[in-house]
Amino acid sequence: MFLSEITKVAKFQQKRRRGDGTTLATELGYSRSHVSNVLNGRRINSTITSAAYRLANHRLTNEQLVSRLKVA
Repeated sequence: MFLSEITKVAKFQQKRRRGDGTTLATELGYSRSHVSNVLNGRRINSTITSAAYRLANHRLTNEQLVSRLKVA
């Protein structure tokens, strides 16, 4: 199954955490500003969007995380 770049960015945005942009920039060798531009939809780069999707794919969404904290 292939996901579009827009879908990957949208899924990543649901699960984004502080420092993810810096982590991706360091791992991939891109500048933080370029990674930020791609993740905010101002540029297109399949390498960055795929890596971001893989980074956040296993995480809970931010909404799920907050709801679990309220129950505990």
